[in-house]
Amino acid sequence: VVGLYDPFQMHPTYAPTQLFVECRRCFAVEVLNLPANPPDHCSVCLSVDLRLSQMLRPPGFAGCNAARRG
Repeated sequence: VVGLYDPFQMHPTYAPTQLFVECRRCFAVEVLNLPANPPDHCSVCLSVDLRLSQMLRPPGFAGCNAARRG
């Protein structure tokens, strides 16, 4: 569970901006900008067993392993 909050925007938009595509056979991943048509098959192994998820990368987001800047 994640909470998103942008204190610097009066009217933030939290709509998905990208499509995350993962092949369930070879585990290849691809990130496409929306609007994008989902691929029919994996670009690596040509499998049709794909997992699709819409995603959003909020401004200022950094993972816990990102270098801290002060």
